[in-house]
Amino acid sequence: MARNWFPEERQRQADLCRAQKPWENSTGPRTDAGKAACKNNAYKHGFHSGDMREVRRLLRAQRDFVRAVMAGLGTGGG
Repeated sequence: MARNWFPEERQRQADLCRAQKPWENSTGPRTDAGKAACKNNAYKHGFHSGDMREVRRLLRAQRDFVRAVMAGLGTGGG
């Protein structure tokens, strides 16, 4: 559930963020272990999930089938 900020709270938080500039300290992973862990974020969050891998596999199979049919018809299919 989202927090309901009062306008004064929102302004105070905005001022704190501008003063502290937390984005200047954000560097991402620095160690090889951290980089390896971040590399897997796409797998964990869906882009490379099992379902999506299956969809891409099926699309590749369909593309190969269409190319084979088009080649058989002599149209090049390409």
